[in-house]
Amino acid sequence: MLRKGHQFKVKSKVIPHKSLEECVLCHRVLEMPKSVDVSERLYYVEGAGQLCRECYMELYGCNVVISE
Repeated sequence: MLRKGHQFKVKSKVIPHKSLEECVLCHRVLEMPKSVDVSERLYYVEGAGQLCRECYMELYGCNVVISE
């Protein structure tokens, strides 16, 4: 996860923080560009939004298996 003000590099492109998703619960900046379709994201909850791995596991438990 990134701190605010950092950038994320995808295939030689630098993406500014404002273009990255944040966890809807803890507001951590995630290494997930907002441009990625929700169907391709890990830890996205329809009706709620994008979660970080830690918040997802806290809410749904470790019994849920998600391949990364």
